[in-house]
Amino acid sequence: MPPWAKILSATIFSVVASEVLMAVVEFASGEPIPRLYWAFGALCPLVISAPIAAILVRQSERNRLLGVKLARAYEQMKQLAEVDQMTGALNRAAFIDRAAAALARGPGHVVLFDIDRFKAINDRHGHAAGDDALRSLAAQVRALIGSGDLFGRIGGEEFALYLPAADQMLALAAAERIRAAVELLIVLDRDGAPIPLTISAGVAGGAAMRDIDEALHLADSAMYDAKRDGRNRVRLAA
Repeated sequence: MPPWAKILSATIFSVVASEVLMAVVEFASGEPIPRLYWAFGALCPLVISAPIAAILVRQSERNRLLGVKLARAYEQMKQLAEVDQMTGALNRAAFIDRAAAALARGPGHVVLFDIDRFKAINDRHGHAAGDDALRSLAAQVRALIGSGDLFGRIGGEEFALYLPAADQMLALAAAERIRAAVELLIVLDRDGAPIPLTISAGVAGGAAMRDIDEALHLADSAMYDAKRDGRNRVRLAA
């Protein structure tokens, strides 16, 4: 209900209540009340209740708007606390919490991957270029995953996906799709030189998986198998 309607309703209620009370008094006493008193009985609550209702409604509206602002501020603070500010991915703690909750509802798969030879990228092209590479990779991953998938930055150049209810073949396909897309990314340093990007990825999970830490550990081992096998590839946890 808009504020003006609240004020009008309160004022009408006061006037009607006053007139009803006078009618009860007239009926109970058996004596007619002069018209002037009827007018006065309507005017008094009108003059008194309207300003008071306006003040109360205005205060109520201020409180409501303050509540909306506080709720928005809380959501913003919550987002800042859960999101990695450089890449826009969930931070490690938020990813693990949400992935654990999702895993408790049913089986899923974890894809763990990081940028190959990232230290060499920073050393050769500078840390600003390395940051651009991280942001570009994150944007590419977000464009490829579904709305129900979780995406987090686990470490410096290490990222993770949680794919709820994904079977093994779908999880491997998702990891391969991301690997191929990252390989095609064009990232330039400040001198315009291209920065080659590849990732190595490990996949773990399935119906037997009940613990997110275990899934991350197995996916991490598979990721390092991919690195030992030559990098820029996806491996499934044993």
